[in-house]
Amino acid sequence: MRFLALMLMMLTVSGCASFSGLGGQFTTVETVQLSKQPASFVDSVIEVGKSLGYQYTGGNRATNLVQLADQPNFGESVVLGRNYSVQLSVQLKPNGGTVEMTFISFGSRSTSGEAKSQKRIREFKDALRAKFGA
Repeated sequence: MRFLALMLMMLTVSGCASFSGLGGQFTTVETVQLSKQPASFVDSVIEVGKSLGYQYTGGNRATNLVQLADQPNFGESVVLGRNYSVQLSVQLKPNGGTVEMTFISFGSRSTSGEAKSQKRIREFKDALRAKFGA
C-alpha cells in the first residue's frame, strides 16, 4: 500500500513539474496587420483557435481579448508523455487593424524549443489572415 501511495505521489509531482516550465519555456509577442476591422473578433478567434486544437480559456469581449490554451490533461502528461503546452492571448488593438498575440509554450527542453513554437505561431497567424483577409 505504501508503494502505491509513493507511486501516485511521484506521478503527481512529475505532472506539476511539466506545467511549471521547469524544463523549458518559450515566450514571444507577435502582431498581425488586418486589412479591415473584423465584425465579430472574439467569436472568430475562438473559432480559429478551436480549428487548430486550442481550447477557449477566457477573455474579455469589451477589450477584444481572447485567451486560448492547448494544455494536455494530467493523464496525457503523465501516461502518454505529452508535456508540451501552449497558452495564447490574442487581442485586437483599439485601432481595429492590429492583432497582438502573446504566445507562451511550456515543456521539456527538447519539445518546447523555438522552432516548434515558431511553427505553432505561424499556423495561428496564417489562420487569422485567412479568416480576416489580412
